[in-house]
Amino acid sequence: MSLQLPRILIVDHFDSYTLNLLSLLHPADAQQCQLPLNDRQELTRRIADRVLVLPHTHPLLQPAAFHELVRPYVDAIILSPGPGSPDKAADFGAAETLLKDESLRLPVFGVCLGHQGLAVAFGGQVTRAISVRHGLQSKLKITEPPLSQATSQHAVSSILQGVPQDALVVRYNSLIVDPDTLPDCLHITAWSCDQVSTAPPPRPGTTRKDALPAPLRVPAEHAAVSLKHRDLASLSRSPSTIPLSSRNGSERLSDLGDMPSSVATSVDDLAEVEGSQILEHTFSPAIMALQHKILPFYGVQFHPESIESNWGHTIMSNFLDLVRQYWQQQASRQETEKSATSSEARGRIIAWDEAGLALPMHLRLAGERCLASHSCAHAQPAASNHVADKRAFVLLANRSPAIPSDRSADMVRIFDKLFRRTSPAGAVWLDSARLKDPHSRYSFMALPSFVLSYRDGSQHIVVSGDENCTSKVALSGSKDASLWSFMNDLQRQLQNSIDSTAASQILDDDQQGNLFRTGFSGYWGYEMKNESLQLEIPAPVGSNGNAFDAEFLYCPRVLAFDHHLHQWIAFALVESSSLTAPLPTCLAKVDGALEDLRGNGKSWSRWALGKADAEIWMQETLESVLALSGQAPSLSLPDSAQSAAAFRSAMPLLKPRMLAEDYMDQIESARELIAAGESYELCMTNQFQGRLPPLDTADADHFDLYCKLRARNPAPYSAFIRLPSFTTGGTGPERQNRGRAILSTSPERFMRITADGHVEMKPIKGTLARAGFGPGEQGMRAGGGATHQEERNKLAWREAEDAARRAILSADIKERAENLMIVDLIRADLLSFCNSDSVAVPKLMQVESYETVHQLVTTVTGQLKASVGTTEAIRRCFPPGSMTGAPKRRSVQLLERLELNLADAERDDELRARRGIYSGALGWLGCDGAADFSVVIRTLIADGDDVSIGAGGAITYLSDAKKEWQEVLDKVTALANIDA
Repeated sequence: MSLQLPRILIVDHFDSYTLNLLSLLHPADAQQCQLPLNDRQELTRRIADRVLVLPHTHPLLQPAAFHELVRPYVDAIILSPGPGSPDKAADFGAAETLLKDESLRLPVFGVCLGHQGLAVAFGGQVTRAISVRHGLQSKLKITEPPLSQATSQHAVSSILQGVPQDALVVRYNSLIVDPDTLPDCLHITAWSCDQVSTAPPPRPGTTRKDALPAPLRVPAEHAAVSLKHRDLASLSRSPSTIPLSSRNGSERLSDLGDMPSSVATSVDDLAEVEGSQILEHTFSPAIMALQHKILPFYGVQFHPESIESNWGHTIMSNFLDLVRQYWQQQASRQETEKSATSSEARGRIIAWDEAGLALPMHLRLAGERCLASHSCAHAQPAASNHVADKRAFVLLANRSPAIPSDRSADMVRIFDKLFRRTSPAGAVWLDSARLKDPHSRYSFMALPSFVLSYRDGSQHIVVSGDENCTSKVALSGSKDASLWSFMNDLQRQLQNSIDSTAASQILDDDQQGNLFRTGFSGYWGYEMKNESLQLEIPAPVGSNGNAFDAEFLYCPRVLAFDHHLHQWIAFALVESSSLTAPLPTCLAKVDGALEDLRGNGKSWSRWALGKADAEIWMQETLESVLALSGQAPSLSLPDSAQSAAAFRSAMPLLKPRMLAEDYMDQIESARELIAAGESYELCMTNQFQGRLPPLDTADADHFDLYCKLRARNPAPYSAFIRLPSFTTGGTGPERQNRGRAILSTSPERFMRITADGHVEMKPIKGTLARAGFGPGEQGMRAGGGATHQEERNKLAWREAEDAARRAILSADIKERAENLMIVDLIRADLLSFCNSDSVAVPKLMQVESYETVHQLVTTVTGQLKASVGTTEAIRRCFPPGSMTGAPKRRSVQLLERLELNLADAERDDELRARRGIYSGALGWLGCDGAADFSVVIRTLIADGDDVSIGAGGAITYLSDAKKEWQEVLDKVTALANIDA
C-alpha cells in the first residue's frame, strides 16, 4: 500500500467532529491489519508532520498571510463541518474568501458546512432542510460526474467513485444547499430522499431574538415531495420527473437525469422499508454531493468521517487521488507551456513519497498551539519510566490476604471507623457500589492531608488544611495560565519525583496501571469549561461567591479494595531519606503554602509521611479492615426494598430552579437553534434544590444520607467526598453545623487513563427498564410467588420480555442517534491527544444489561501521545460531551444563554445560578500518571443544610417538550420528592 500523503490544511469551523477526518487518512480496518507495523507507524508520523489543522479565525488564513506563509507549503485543503451557516462571515468567512480567490489553485474538499460553503461561494444559497437529520443515516443516490473531469480511463473522476448506490452515510445537518439557486458551475453528484420529520416546528414566541442567529431564507411553501401511491410509478419510470414544489428546485434537480437507471427504483426501496405507511408520509430530496465542473473543488453534505458512515475511507482515498491527478496535470501543462513552475508541481508529487517531507516549523507550531488551545501540552517533558538515583518520595504498599466476601455492610463500616472523621482536611470514598458491574473492580478510601480549591478565572489556588486555615498559590503570570495547566505540571512533577519500585513489586501485573496509588481526588466543576474551551463567559449575577469550580484533596494514604480478588491494598507516600535536590517548580509552590499551614499548627499538611509512620498506618489499617469484616453493622443500613423510602424520607422537598413552563420554553428555543443549524444536540439541565431540617443527629457530614442513597441506587462510579466547610447550616451555639459533601451514584465513566497511557471513555446514551422494573411490574420480579409454577412462569416472562426490550433499545432510532452524536464527538476529542492510528471503537452501541436497566453503551479507546500529560488529556475532552451536546463549543455557548437566562434582565437572580459541580467530572489523578473520572450525574451536592440534584436530557429537533420535562421529573423523583 502506498504511503504517499500530500500536505493538507484542514480549516476547522469549531466542529466537534473535525479531527475524525484524520482517521480517514489511515487505511480502513482490513487494510490497516495488512499493513506492516513499521508502515503503520510511518503513516502515523507522516499524518502528524503533514496535516495542519487551523481554526477558521486564525490570522494565517487572512489573504496576505495565507499566500505568503501557508499556500506554498500545502497541497490541498479540507473545509470541515461546523455549526452555523456558510452565508455568515462569523461562521465561514475565511473559507469563503479562499474559495473565491482565483489564485488559490489548490484542490478543496468541503464537508457539510464546507460543502454548503462551496455552493454559497459561487452564488448559491442554503435553506432549511425539510428533513432535519442529526445522527441519522441516509441512502446515497449517485449521479454521473461531469465529463470534463474524466481525463482518462484509469483516472478518478469523482470523489464518490467506487461508492455503491444506496451507500449509507450519516448526516448532521439542518440546512441544505437550495437547488433553486445552485450555480451552473456546480454539478450534483449525489442526492438523498429522506422521510420528512414528523416533529412539529418549534412553538412560535418562545425563542428570544438575541439567542438566535440571523434568520435564514426559509421556503415560503414548507412542502416536500408528496409520495402518494400515484407518484411512485411515475418516479420509477423517470427519475428526472420527481414531483417537486417550485421552491425545492425542480429545474436544478433535472440534473438527476444523468443518474443510472438503477436509481430509478430508489423510492420503491423506501416504500418497502416504510411498508403500508408510505401513503401517509412525505419524502424530501436533498443534494448530498457537489463538484465544480472545472476547478478541483468537491463537497459532500454528509459526514464520511462518522463511525457509522460507510465508504468514508474510499471517499478520502478518492480525494487524495484527485489531488495527485491535479498536480500531475499541473506539471504536464506547465511543461507543455514551458513554464518555469513545472518543476515545482512535479516536485510536490515526488516529495510525497519521501519520509522526511513535513510542513515547515512555523506551520507545525501554529497547528500544535491551536490543537491544544494554548494548553500545557509541551510545558513538561514526558514522564520518564527511569527511576532516578535520588527522588523526593518513595511509594510503599502492603496488601492483605484474600477475604471471603466484600459485603456492602463491611465497606460502610470500614469507611465509618477508619476514614470518615480521621482527617481534618476531608475524607474520600470512591465506591464501586454496584458490585456485580464488570466495571466495578476497585473501591478506594483515602485520607487527605490538604485540599487545592479553585475559582474559574481567579488566577490563584486556595490551599487548605481544614476549613479554618488557608493559604494561596498564584498561577503563572501568563494570561493563559489556568488550573488545567498547573495541575498538568503538578501531576507530572509529582510522578517524576516518586520512586514506585517497591510498591510495584507488591502488585500483580494487571493491577500495575489501574490503581489509585496516592495522588489527588476531587472534581472538575462544569464551569471549568471556560478554561478548557477558552471561553470568556462572566459568572452570572446569582452565582454563589463562595463556591469553588474545582477542588482536589491530596491523598498520601489510600486503601484500595480489589473486588475481583477480594483483597485490600494499602498505599502510602513517604519522604525519601536521600533527598538533596530542591522540589520542582509547582511542587515547591504548593510546598511553600503548606509551610504556612504547618506554621499555624496544621502538622498533617504535607506531601508525604515519615517512613515509620507510613508502615505503621498500613499495617494497622489492614489489621483493622480484616477485623471489621463480617461484624454486625454499626450503622442502620436499609435493604433494597426499604432503600427508596429511606432516602426519600431523609430528603427535603426539592423545588426546580427553572419551572416547568420556563424549561419547556427553553426546549423550544433549543429546537429552534437546532433547526437553524446552530447545533446538532443541546443537553439542557435544571437544578432541584431544598433545605434539610435542623441538624439533630450525628450526620454532620451527610454520610448517613449517602449510605441510604447508595443502597437506593447502587452504581459503578459512586462516591462520597467530605470537603472542608466554608459555609454553615445550623443555628445556635449548641448546634453542630453541617459541612459540605458530594454524594454521587454516577453510572457513567467519563475517562480512564492507565499509567502506560491507554485511554478509555464509555458514553451511555439510551436506557430501558428491565423486565420487572418498569411501571407496575414489581409483582413480576423473582420471589413472592405462591407456587413453584408461578415463579417459573414469571421467570419465563422476564426472559422473553428482556430479550424483546434489548432488541427494542438496540434498534431505537432516536436513542442510537443521540449515542452516535456523542461517540463521534469523543472520537474527535481523543484524536486531539492520542496517536491518530490508535483511536478505535471496540464496542459500538451495544446493549449491556444490569440489575434494573438495559443500557446502550459504547467504548472508545486510544493511546496517549508521549508529549501530552494526563490532566491535559482530560482538559481536551472537558466538559463531558454527554452533558453538552455537539458541536461542543457552540453548544456550551448556547446552553449558557438558555439555562442562565442571561438575555432577560428581569429574571430573578436566583434563576441565574450555574451548574456548579453537576455535569462536571469526579474521580482521581494518580501519582503515577493514571486517572479515572466519572460524569457527575445522579449526584447530590450538600452545602450545609442546602442540597441540590441536577437533572436534564439531550434535546434534538425530534424532542417533545412535555416528554423531556417528564423525563427530568422521573430522574429526580426516583431519588426525592419534588414540588414542581
